[in-house]
Amino acid sequence: LYTSTTINPYVMAQSSSSGNNKAFSPSLTKLNPLKHKWELYTAVPESVLYSGSSQLLIYTIVADSMIVFAVIIILLILRRSSKERLESEIKINSLNDILQVINKILRPDLANSFTAVKNSLEVYVDDKSAEALENANGAVESGIRLINKMRQLESAMSNGEDQESLSVGDVVNKAVLKVPLEVTIDGSARVMADQAFEVVFKNLASNAVRHGGAKKIKVTIAKLDKSIRIEFADDGSGIPTEVQEKIFEEGFKSGSTGNTGLGLYLAKKTIERYAGSIKVEDNHPKGAKFIIVLPAID
Repeated sequence: LYTSTTINPYVMAQSSSSGNNKAFSPSLTKLNPLKHKWELYTAVPESVLYSGSSQLLIYTIVADSMIVFAVIIILLILRRSSKERLESEIKINSLNDILQVINKILRPDLANSFTAVKNSLEVYVDDKSAEALENANGAVESGIRLINKMRQLESAMSNGEDQESLSVGDVVNKAVLKVPLEVTIDGSARVMADQAFEVVFKNLASNAVRHGGAKKIKVTIAKLDKSIRIEFADDGSGIPTEVQEKIFEEGFKSGSTGNTGLGLYLAKKTIERYAGSIKVEDNHPKGAKFIIVLPAID
């Protein structure tokens, strides 16, 4: 950067000597001081020129960084809010599905059980038929199973506030305690879950015995990068390929051993509530294998 300034030395000297910033009139006519001038050219060093600019640049960078940081924070908050809203919508939809199941399946089936008990008892009162009494007892047991399913539904409708760190192996052992099966557990891990987690394995174990005639179950627990993989394999008759995609649907029944069709539906809803997944595959050489994947605990 170059600057220039015009200097009239006589004018400056005369103004200074007069004390009133004006030159003496005789001097102006005789000397014509305006004709005598200097042109002062000045080169501004880069160190001076950019010293203010560097400071301004630093301020600008700091200000821009703060703005970018604020924008990132706002985006993260919005993203978190959107994620929480989406998770809430998923939970609400899941709860609505379960409530529809209660209205569509459990209540009518429970009413049918009570009706069967009433009719069987009326027959028994008339002719003391042992068969009628047996039918009444069967209807009562069916009603009890339905009430237990409703309890499981209550667990499946949990909002997740009761979740805690649970040992998968301990949960499995507790779930199959009263099921006539030989159980082998390989591996260990902990997951975030609640009391409904035990019901999942109860349903899998009871299905393996009731529908597949299984005698043994092997549970394999593996820690992956950010998830826990649980394989629940039995040595029963297995699940036909054509129905494997349907077994998790609410109310689905297959074969003569089908009950309410809610066990695996509840298992799926519960695992999804834990942000996990469940699927079924053939277990070689025979049986069925359920694969559950859940988030690992950080």
